[in-house]
Amino acid sequence: MKRAIIVLSIIIASTALTAGVIHAAGLTANWLRIGTQEEGGVTFFNGTIINETTGEEDADNPVTFGDNVRIDGRVYRGATAGTSDSLPFIVNDNMEVVGTLTTTGLSGNGIVSTSTIANDAVTAVKIAANAIDSTSIADGAIATADLEDNSITSQKITDQTITATDIADSAISSDKIANSTVTSGKIQDGTIDSDDIADNALTQSTGAAAGYGTTTTSTSATVITDLEKTITTGSSDLLILFSGTFSNNQNGGYTQISLNIDGDNYGDPTRRGTSGAANEQFSLSFNELTNTSPGEHTIQVTWRTSAGSTSTILDNNLVIIELKK
Repeated sequence: MKRAIIVLSIIIASTALTAGVIHAAGLTANWLRIGTQEEGGVTFFNGTIINETTGEEDADNPVTFGDNVRIDGRVYRGATAGTSDSLPFIVNDNMEVVGTLTTTGLSGNGIVSTSTIANDAVTAVKIAANAIDSTSIADGAIATADLEDNSITSQKITDQTITATDIADSAISSDKIANSTVTSGKIQDGTIDSDDIADNALTQSTGAAAGYGTTTTSTSATVITDLEKTITTGSSDLLILFSGTFSNNQNGGYTQISLNIDGDNYGDPTRRGTSGAANEQFSLSFNELTNTSPGEHTIQVTWRTSAGSTSTILDNNLVIIELKK
């Protein structure tokens, strides 16, 4: 009878072990294999995996996984999943993600820096309007090489933003200033002196003189030798100045001068001088201001003498000045 009870107990214990119904209070083993090659097994951990050993000076020894780890569920920290608690999942090392990282948000210093952005990755269409202002740009961050030609226009510059200290010497040339952009109201008194004005910028001038002792016996208007000049102007005023000393070899003989512009007699500046005695000297002059169209213009001083007499030109001077503005 006693032998039968012992045999029965062994059978029941073996059956219980095979069926997995033994609840052990603890199990200590150097290793444990679950499953075989191509025959996987399942291990149920209804609790926490802990490495209860410590290192030197009670240093924490982590639980070590010595192979690739596959997790079919989600990884989180604390009793509840999600972000509602104050227990974030912490990775205490550098992390490399092979694949795409999808997040609902990133925070912290150094998330994005210039070294983590590929060249040309950020384009204008990826930047919202007014997203970048002057406070977002470090001093000296934008150089001329970073700006496309004509990308900065006057409409993009706030009034009085640019002062003289912002403009390098010789940075602004005449080809960068639109017509009629600079008016007298924009120029402070005393700002411009003669050194700031290029030669012939406001005026251009030319002149001529006839040879001393040149004579004529013509009673019709002819051009005085050497008193003919050509000048190319814009749409501007032309100031023509002439003065000369003449004589006539007859008592009562006269000399008459006139002004021609582009082959036409100008009309009003006709001057006549009469000798009170043979070869008496007298002065003739005129000052004329006339408007000209753009192009080349020929200025001439003509003269004629009374019948049977000879007129002579002595000292003389012709000055032509274009007054551009």
